[in-house]
Amino acid sequence: MDLILVRHGETDWNRNLVFRGRIDIPLNETGLAQAAATAEVLKNHAISSVYSSPLLRAMKTAEIIAKPHSLQVFADEDLIDINYGLLQGLSEDEAKLRYPKLIEEWNSHPEKVKFPGGESLIDVWNRTRDFLNRLMALGEQETVLIVSHRIPIKLITLALLGMDLEKMNMIKHDTCAISTFRLEYGCVQKSSLNDSRHLLHLGVSQMKDF
Repeated sequence: MDLILVRHGETDWNRNLVFRGRIDIPLNETGLAQAAATAEVLKNHAISSVYSSPLLRAMKTAEIIAKPHSLQVFADEDLIDINYGLLQGLSEDEAKLRYPKLIEEWNSHPEKVKFPGGESLIDVWNRTRDFLNRLMALGEQETVLIVSHRIPIKLITLALLGMDLEKMNMIKHDTCAISTFRLEYGCVQKSSLNDSRHLLHLGVSQMKDF
């Protein structure tokens, strides 16, 4: 089985460094262009199924990529973004002022954090691994596209590479970047990680890891 991981396209909240989580923000014009460019580069891949977070920014990205393949997008709750709780809707600077210790720990030891009114990283780790286990149980031998968010994609990548949760900040995944893996005979082979070359012609600089 080949897995293609794609983060959703850009939203205004990505560009302005605002905590998103479960808030259902649409793609902005840049995000729509990124999704179209990603669809173009993946159009000749023999994608057999598409799974997405149910949030609009991910579903729209997935639908744009799936259209050339005439595939339905399956929404899966286990792929939804982390729930940042009380931080949702706050800019990074606002969050640092209101919750300085929490942000410091999130940046240094994210595996220890549980967001007030939201999820812990372990919560997301468990549900993304549940998704992978369900996917493996289907026994698909084709190419599966997964469209999700920064944190779930980082954790799926860690799981596939056999890395610990504590290593999350070593992984970066930009908006509409592509990571690809081959799962064969019980082994995982990484083909690409955070590949955004197909977006260069858009002239949009990738943001910090946020």
